Amino acid sequence: MNIAVPQILFETLQSAFLAEGKRFCKDAAKILKVPEQELHKKLFKDKKVQISLFKDSERPLSCLVPVQKGVVITRCRYPCVLGTSRCMVHQFVETIQEPLPDLKKYTRIESHPSLKEPLWCHEETGVLINTAGQEVGQYIDEEVHLWTFQIEEV
Repeated sequence: MNIAVPQILFETLQSAFLAEGKRFCKDAAKILKVPEQELHKKLFKDKKVQISLFKDSERPLSCLVPVQKGVVITRCRYPCVLGTSRCMVHQFVETIQEPLPDLKKYTRIESHPSLKEPLWCHEETGVLINTAGQEVGQYIDEEVHLWTFQIEEV
Protein backbone atom coordinates (compact mmCIF):
# COMPACT_ATOMS: atom_id res chain seq x y z
CA MET A 1 0.00 0.00 0.00
CA ASN A 2 1.37 3.40 -0.95
CA ILE A 3 0.23 6.57 0.83
CA ALA A 4 0.93 10.08 -0.44
CA VAL A 5 1.87 12.55 2.31
CA PRO A 6 2.26 16.30 1.76
CA GLN A 7 5.91 17.38 1.88
CA ILE A 8 5.35 19.95 4.65
CA LEU A 9 3.77 17.26 6.85
CA PHE A 10 6.62 14.84 6.19
CA GLU A 11 9.24 17.53 6.98
CA THR A 12 7.39 18.42 10.17
CA LEU A 13 7.39 14.77 11.21
CA GLN A 14 11.10 14.50 10.37
CA SER A 15 11.96 17.49 12.58
CA ALA A 16 9.74 16.20 15.41
CA PHE A 17 11.39 12.77 15.25
CA LEU A 18 14.87 14.32 15.21
CA ALA A 19 13.99 16.40 18.29
CA GLU A 20 12.67 13.29 20.04
CA GLY A 21 15.82 11.45 18.96
CA LYS A 22 17.95 14.10 20.66
CA ARG A 23 15.96 13.62 23.87
CA PHE A 24 16.38 9.86 23.52
CA CYS A 25 20.16 10.27 23.09
CA LYS A 26 20.25 12.39 26.24
CA ASP A 27 18.40 9.71 28.27
CA ALA A 28 20.44 6.86 26.78
CA ALA A 29 23.72 8.73 27.39
CA LYS A 30 22.87 9.00 31.11
CA ILE A 31 22.08 5.29 31.32
CA LEU A 32 25.09 4.14 29.27
CA LYS A 33 27.43 6.76 30.78
CA VAL A 34 28.75 7.86 27.37
CA PRO A 35 28.88 11.31 25.75
CA GLU A 36 25.56 12.43 24.27
CA GLN A 37 27.15 13.74 21.05
CA GLU A 38 28.81 10.38 20.39
CA LEU A 39 25.47 8.59 20.55
CA HIS A 40 23.82 11.21 18.38
CA LYS A 41 26.48 10.81 15.66
CA LYS A 42 26.09 7.01 15.65
CA LEU A 43 22.29 7.02 15.57
CA PHE A 44 21.75 9.89 13.15
CA LYS A 45 24.47 9.58 10.48
CA ASP A 46 22.23 11.24 7.93
CA LYS A 47 19.79 13.99 8.83
CA LYS A 48 16.72 12.01 7.74
CA VAL A 49 14.82 9.70 10.02
CA GLN A 50 13.78 6.43 8.43
CA ILE A 51 10.25 5.67 9.58
CA SER A 52 9.01 2.12 10.13
CA LEU A 53 6.00 0.94 12.11
CA PHE A 54 5.94 -1.77 14.76
CA LYS A 55 3.51 -2.92 17.40
CA ASP A 56 4.53 -1.93 20.90
CA SER A 57 1.38 -2.84 22.80
CA GLU A 58 3.25 -5.25 25.08
CA ARG A 59 5.31 -2.52 26.74
CA PRO A 60 3.72 -0.46 29.52
CA LEU A 61 3.78 3.33 29.30
CA SER A 62 4.22 3.81 33.05
CA CYS A 63 6.72 2.15 35.39
CA LEU A 64 5.33 -0.92 37.20
CA VAL A 65 8.04 -1.27 39.86
CA PRO A 66 6.47 -1.41 43.36
CA VAL A 67 7.53 1.38 45.72
CA GLN A 68 6.63 1.85 49.36
CA LYS A 69 5.06 5.15 50.45
CA GLY A 70 4.52 5.02 54.19
CA VAL A 71 2.81 1.70 54.85
CA VAL A 72 1.27 1.55 51.37
CA ILE A 73 2.96 -0.24 48.45
CA THR A 74 2.04 1.27 45.07
CA ARG A 75 3.37 1.13 41.53
CA CYS A 76 5.89 3.84 40.57
CA ARG A 77 3.82 5.09 37.60
CA TYR A 78 6.50 7.48 36.26
CA PRO A 79 6.75 7.46 32.45
CA CYS A 80 8.92 4.68 31.02
CA VAL A 81 12.12 5.42 29.14
CA LEU A 82 11.55 4.85 25.44
CA GLY A 83 11.95 1.17 24.55
CA THR A 84 11.98 -0.07 28.15
CA SER A 85 9.34 -0.95 30.71
CA ARG A 86 10.89 1.09 33.52
CA CYS A 87 11.31 4.77 34.40
CA MET A 88 14.68 6.52 34.61
CA VAL A 89 15.00 5.78 38.36
CA HIS A 90 14.23 2.04 38.08
CA GLN A 91 16.29 1.16 34.97
CA PHE A 92 18.55 -1.15 36.97
CA VAL A 93 15.79 -3.12 38.74
CA GLU A 94 16.21 -6.63 37.36
CA THR A 95 12.77 -8.11 37.98
CA ILE A 96 9.45 -6.55 38.85
CA GLN A 97 8.15 -8.38 41.90
CA GLU A 98 4.42 -8.85 42.25
CA PRO A 99 3.04 -7.97 45.70
CA LEU A 100 2.44 -10.88 48.05
CA PRO A 101 -1.08 -12.32 47.79
CA ASP A 102 -1.72 -12.03 51.55
CA LEU A 103 -1.38 -8.21 51.48
CA LYS A 104 -4.60 -6.26 51.90
CA LYS A 105 -5.63 -4.67 48.62
CA TYR A 106 -6.64 -1.04 48.75
CA THR A 107 -7.88 1.28 46.01
CA ARG A 108 -6.74 4.87 46.00
CA ILE A 109 -9.61 7.34 46.20
CA GLU A 110 -9.77 11.08 45.74
CA SER A 111 -8.67 12.78 48.90
CA HIS A 112 -10.88 15.14 50.85
CA PRO A 113 -9.90 18.85 50.49
CA SER A 114 -9.36 19.13 54.26
CA LEU A 115 -6.72 16.38 54.13
CA LYS A 116 -3.30 16.91 52.61
CA GLU A 117 -2.59 13.26 51.93
CA PRO A 118 -4.05 10.53 49.71
CA LEU A 119 -6.60 8.02 51.01
CA TRP A 120 -7.03 4.34 50.23
CA CYS A 121 -10.16 2.22 50.60
CA HIS A 122 -10.20 -1.50 51.40
CA GLU A 123 -12.62 -2.90 48.84
CA GLU A 124 -14.08 -5.63 51.04
CA THR A 125 -14.47 -3.82 54.37
CA GLY A 126 -14.78 -0.20 53.20
CA VAL A 127 -12.17 0.99 55.71
CA LEU A 128 -10.30 4.16 54.67
CA ILE A 129 -6.64 4.56 55.58
CA ASN A 130 -4.06 7.31 55.12
CA THR A 131 -0.40 6.94 54.12
CA ALA A 132 0.61 6.15 57.70
CA GLY A 133 -1.81 3.20 57.80
CA GLN A 134 -4.20 4.86 60.25
CA GLU A 135 -7.91 4.25 59.82
CA VAL A 136 -9.47 7.64 59.09
CA GLY A 137 -12.96 6.77 57.91
CA GLN A 138 -15.40 4.36 56.34
CA TYR A 139 -16.91 3.95 52.86
CA ILE A 140 -20.60 3.14 53.38
CA ASP A 141 -23.37 3.12 50.74
CA GLU A 142 -21.21 4.92 48.15
CA GLU A 143 -20.39 7.72 50.61
CA VAL A 144 -17.14 8.55 52.34
CA HIS A 145 -17.46 9.08 56.09
CA LEU A 146 -14.32 10.62 57.61
CA TRP A 147 -13.77 10.47 61.31
CA THR A 148 -12.84 13.59 63.25
CA PHE A 149 -10.46 13.46 66.16
CA GLN A 150 -10.34 15.83 69.07
CA ILE A 151 -7.17 16.24 71.05
CA GLU A 152 -7.71 16.75 74.75
CA GLU A 153 -5.13 18.38 76.95
CA VAL A 154 -4.14 16.30 79.95
